Amino acid sequence: VSIESRRHACPKAVDDVGQQQHFDAPGAETFEVRRGFDLGAVFAGEIDEGVRTAIRSMTVTGNTVLTSDQLVALAAVSPGQAFTDTTIAAARDRIDLEYRNRGYENITIEPKATVVADGTEAEVVLRISEGQQVIVDHVIIAGNVRTRTETIERELLLHPGQPLGYSARLESQQRLAALGLFRRVRIEELPHPGESRRIGRLAVAASALLAGLWLLPLSEQIV
Repeated sequence: VSIESRRHACPKAVDDVGQQQHFDAPGAETFEVRRGFDLGAVFAGEIDEGVRTAIRSMTVTGNTVLTSDQLVALAAVSPGQAFTDTTIAAARDRIDLEYRNRGYENITIEPKATVVADGTEAEVVLRISEGQQVIVDHVIIAGNVRTRTETIERELLLHPGQPLGYSARLESQQRLAALGLFRRVRIEELPHPGESRRIGRLAVAASALLAGLWLLPLSEQIV
């Protein structure tokens, strides 16, 4: 890449960063390139940041499971905080994880912002569609010949009557894998037609040590 092409790329890069940080009409002008002593190319220029946009408020709509105060607290966004794509995405992800841990795996969150006060403030609204909660009806463990059922049950964090939580499901897989008895672990659920309750179904591929030899694939399936 030539120095000349990078010279022209600098204003565009600065402008892109400014838009991500939500500065009004960011720009860069009079960028020049000079050769520094043993340092390669040195870029110098003037940057016009424009107007900084801060968050005035954040509200939520469509929520029934958690209160608006609970969701705003989860979002961890304060008035006056810089209005950036990263800040809004992080707020959305924190709320999304809380819902998924409560069994709402079809949760959707749509952020919408209205810029007010000559571009210096933004009012953010999170539109939530909670979807249906999934509850574990029961977990059936069968087909395990070498591994005791109690050993598997001890590592599971998913139990009948509790939500099918994302973090509990992921940690259950990790705890089973950490036993060193299985080559791979995955947890699947079977839907009850027309109901929100599901059967937890565990499918585990295992390897066994026999007479000093690893026999692969030698699998145990837990259904």
